[in-house]
Amino acid sequence: MPDRSIRRRLASIKRQRIAAKKIVNLSEFRLASTDDATKKLALVGADDHGREKIQEILERQGFQVLVAGDAIELSCILESSQLDFIVMRVDLPWIDGFELCDLLKSHSTLGVLPVFLLPPEGGTCDIDEAKKAGATHCFNSPVTEDQLVAAIDAVFFPPPEKLS
Repeated sequence: MPDRSIRRRLASIKRQRIAAKKIVNLSEFRLASTDDATKKLALVGADDHGREKIQEILERQGFQVLVAGDAIELSCILESSQLDFIVMRVDLPWIDGFELCDLLKSHSTLGVLPVFLLPPEGGTCDIDEAKKAGATHCFNSPVTEDQLVAAIDAVFFPPPEKLS
């Protein structure tokens, strides 16, 4: 279980952003429960409609999806669940996905988690910024089911190496 340092740092960032009036209303945390043998991920994004589409795709593929509307909700999931990976939007409220990815990747325990970045609706993901933040993969809009599944499969089920 990760320590609480991420939550403290996120809470500090949130207080700073609230003081600067750069925060939006957040949707409520939802938790999906399925079989423990499946890969478990956190899906992070404030846009309910877009998040629901991605959630449906991932659940159809057999993943257990824990939903968070923002980074603070993600920190609660990280404290209570053992995740296999994270999928998040780059346009999160008060902290962007690149900044959050960088924060997670700098953590001693969480830094090993694959992080997949989703673009804003109809937008693109800055590949250079994603690499700099340590993201495993970033997508451009529209994200298709095939693209998402292929990127996740490449991490968890890489093709076997050819013998020479």
